[in-house]
Amino acid sequence: MAVLHPESTLGQCIPPFTKYGITTYLPTWEAALRLRDGDPAIASKLQNIYPRLMPFGDTRVLIDTLGNKLGIPDGSAGYAFTSPQMLALTRKYGLSEKRDEYRLLPEDLIFKCVEIDGIRLFLVYFPRVKVKGVSDAWQEPGIGLPMRLAESLLPHVDSASEIECNWENPPAPSYVPEGPSHERLRERICGLLHRAAIDPEKIKVTSRDVYLYPTGMAAIYYLDRLAARYRPGSVVVLGSVFHNTFHLLRNRAGPSEFKHFPHVDTSGLDSFETWLREETDAGRDVSYAIVEFPSNPILVSADLHRLHALSRKYNFILAVDDTIGSFANVDVLPTCDVLVTSITKTFSGYADVMGGSTVLNPLSPHYSGDGGLRALYDAEFHNEVFTGDVDTLLANSEDYLSRSAKLGQNATLLAAHLQTASLSPSSPILRVHHPSVVPSGGNYTSLYRRPTPEYPSPTYPCLLSVDFASLEATRAFYDALAFYPGPHLGAHKSLSLCYGALLFGKDEEEKRYQAGFGVFQEAVRISVGLEEWEDLRDTVDVAIKAAAEVGGRTGV
Repeated sequence: MAVLHPESTLGQCIPPFTKYGITTYLPTWEAALRLRDGDPAIASKLQNIYPRLMPFGDTRVLIDTLGNKLGIPDGSAGYAFTSPQMLALTRKYGLSEKRDEYRLLPEDLIFKCVEIDGIRLFLVYFPRVKVKGVSDAWQEPGIGLPMRLAESLLPHVDSASEIECNWENPPAPSYVPEGPSHERLRERICGLLHRAAIDPEKIKVTSRDVYLYPTGMAAIYYLDRLAARYRPGSVVVLGSVFHNTFHLLRNRAGPSEFKHFPHVDTSGLDSFETWLREETDAGRDVSYAIVEFPSNPILVSADLHRLHALSRKYNFILAVDDTIGSFANVDVLPTCDVLVTSITKTFSGYADVMGGSTVLNPLSPHYSGDGGLRALYDAEFHNEVFTGDVDTLLANSEDYLSRSAKLGQNATLLAAHLQTASLSPSSPILRVHHPSVVPSGGNYTSLYRRPTPEYPSPTYPCLLSVDFASLEATRAFYDALAFYPGPHLGAHKSLSLCYGALLFGKDEEEKRYQAGFGVFQEAVRISVGLEEWEDLRDTVDVAIKAAAEVGGRTGV
C-alpha cells in the first residue's frame, strides 16, 4: 500500500511515453485552465495531446511541410483530411457569425488537394491567429488526419503532387485502403456484442453491420448526416452527453430542430414523451434521439427499455452511445437502432490510438429496405481508418475483458469509499456520481450481460465524478490527487479532470445551463485505472484531506 506518484512531467502523456500518446499531464487546476485559455507558455510544453483537439506530432509536421511545398503564406496553420466534404464544412465553421472576433473572411481560407503515396489529402490553410474560428471543424466531426497515417506519408512528401481543387467541387477522394485487420476488428466487436447476451435471439448482428471510424465523434458525425437523410426532422439529445457531441448536433441542426432533455429520470422521460406526442400531433417528425449509457460526466443511466418503446411508438431512430458502459458489461443493442462507441476508451485501454464504431441493429425497423439505414451506410461509407491504427486497436483489445473487470472493480470500490467519506457533516464532498451509488443504477444493472467463465461478474464502468462543497475545496482535491490530470478516460492509469471548469468555465451562459442538470464547476471527474485498489484509496485519502483543510460543508 502506497500513495501513487505520477511519473510524467507537464505536457507529457501517461507512461509508457510514446509519440502516439493521447493524454496530456496537466498537474494542477491552474495548468488545465491556462491550456484552456491558450496560454503559450503551457502550449510550448506539450509533448502529447488528445489528437482531436488539434493537429499534433507527425500530423502537424506533414501539414506544415506540405504547406511549405505548396507556397502557403507564413503565419498559417492548417488541417488535413481524407474526406473532401470537410472543405465545405470547415468553410462553414470559419465564416459563421458565431465565431465573433475569430470569424474568417472567405479570402482567409486556402483549399488544396495533394496526392501522396496513393492517398489524396484535402487541406485547408488559414491565418494561425484565427485558429479558434475553425477549430470546431477539427474537433467535432473527428475525421482529421490521424498521426500514424501522417507518419507513413511523411517519407513521400517530395513525391506529392498537387491536384486542382476548390471547396465547392473538390476532386474525387481516394480515402484509405482497408487491410485484413479491418475485418478482424469488425469481427471482434461483433463477437463482443454476441458474447453473454441477455437474450441471444435478439442479437443478429454480423461484421457487415459494423462500421469503423477514426474516432468516436466521427461515428456520431456520420450517424447525424445519414439519419437526417433517412428521416429528416428534429434531433434530440437525452441527458448529459460529451460536450463535443452536444455542440456538433446543435450546430448542425440549428435551434429550430435541436432539442435537449437534460433530465432522464422518470419525470424527464415523461416530459420527453409529452413533447413527442405534441410533435406528432403537429405533424412534425423526429429524426433520432441519442443518449449515453451511462452519461458523461454524471453517470446517469436512462431507462433504455422505456426509450426503446417510445422510439417504436413515435417511429424515431434511437441511438445509444455505450462508450462508458462498454461492450464488456452491458447488452444494450436490443434496446436501440444504432450503437455508437468510442473504442479509443476502455476497448483500446492504453491511450495510444483513436477509433470509433457504429453498429446497426438488424432487428430495427429502420434497418432494411432500399432506403433503410443499412443501405444508406453501405452506399455512403468510405474507410478513413489507417491500418496501423486498426492493428494497434486489435493488439490493445486482446486483454479487454480482463482489464474491464479490474477497472470496474477499482471504480466501484473507490465510489463506495468516496461515498462513505461524504457522509461526515464536515466533509468537503457533497456527492458521488457512479452507477453503484446513484438512483439510476438499477437501469444500468438491468442490462448486465450474463456471467461467463471468462468474465464471471459484469461490473460498473471505470468513470465516476465527485462534487465538492466549494470551488476552493475542489481545486485543493484536484491539485493534491496524484493521478494523471488531463482529458481522456478508460486508460490503464488513473486520470482526473476538472471537467466542468475546463469545458464550460469561460462561458457563463453554458456554465449555468450545465449546472442546471448537475454538471458543476465544483467537480472532479475520475477515470479509474489498473493500479492496486489500496494504492488508489490511499492516494485519494491524501486529496480528501487537502480538500477538508480548505473547508468542508460547514464552511460553505
